This record gives sequence, structure tokens and C-alpha cells, in this order.
Amino acid sequence: MLCALTFPHSFLRADGVEVHGVRTVGLCPVCDAENPAGRAVVSHFSNHGEVTSAHVDDVATLLREWSEEVVRSDVTAADVTAAL
Repeated sequence: MLCALTFPHSFLRADGVEVHGVRTVGLCPVCDAENPAGRAVVSHFSNHGEVTSAHVDDVATLLREWSEEVVRSDVTAADVTAAL
């Protein structure tokens, strides 16, 4: 895993109770090879190896674009169950 993003997450149970918590999503160079935003982050680290002051703005943009893809507000309980 190259990096991970943890963010607040909630969902409604079948009985209508809202469950609050956090969700963590990892960026895996192999698993996320088909994700264009994830692939861009992986490519950056493949080419540069680390974040330097010269590239910090570029990395921030790449990570923001990736996070916008993985932080979904429409995740349902069925999605969670299917992912297990």
C-alpha cells in the first residue's frame, strides 16, 4: 500500500439509525492500476520516489483528485457487505 486516506463516514441501518464512524481507503499500485487518479499518484512516486518541496503542490493535486474519487457519499450498507 502506497498511502491511505481516513475520513468520516456514516450510513443508515435498515431500522433508520444513522451509524457514524470512519472509513480508510488504501492506494495499492496493483489493485488501483485501473483507476486513473490512483495511477497518477503511483506514477509520481515511481518517477520521483518521494515528496520534495519542488513537487509538493503536484502531489497535493494528485492526492486531492484521487481522494475525490474514493470518498463517496453514496456508499450503502449493501456496498459494504459486498466488499467483505
